[in-house]
Amino acid sequence: MNGNFVYFTSTEAGGAYATLIDGRIYALDAQTGQQKWLFKIDASLSSPAIANQTLYVGDSEGHLHGVRLRDRKRKVETES
Repeated sequence: MNGNFVYFTSTEAGGAYATLIDGRIYALDAQTGQQKWLFKIDASLSSPAIANQTLYVGDSEGHLHGVRLRDRKRKVETES
């Protein structure tokens, strides 16, 4: 991964998630650090939060995004 990390969080299930300033969300294996998947949002991102198997992140445009962890589908996108 190139770029500067903005925030990082992990879950009890062994996953780790990082957001980068350029809008990338990385899912990592918490044991090995290997990348599992990548999701791109076209804005700067805030710290990720995880609830009900969904990763939530705010962006610099005032939107809240939710990405389901099991299939990486966008679940929500709202304006604040």
